[in-house]
Amino acid sequence: MLSTDDEIELSFTNDGSVEQELPIDESEIDLDNTETIAAGDTSTGVFDRFRDGDGPPGQTQVDMSDETVTVTFYFADGTEGTYTLDIS
Repeated sequence: MLSTDDEIELSFTNDGSVEQELPIDESEIDLDNTETIAAGDTSTGVFDRFRDGDGPPGQTQVDMSDETVTVTFYFADGTEGTYTLDIS
């Protein structure tokens, strides 16, 4: 899982966000707040934190330094993009 309850788990430049835990699996999660990106513009997304939902309370945050995360975004026009993120 990513992050904790009651916080923005993934946020973008133009107020797009997901305000729920993001499972590390094949789940598709819709943004709670839509992100609009004009042609030629970019947007930056930030994950709040990574955590292990099976760990003991208060000790669930996971150090993802030097790990790789792959995410796929599905866009309103029907296209999709898969991106590999190198965590530093």
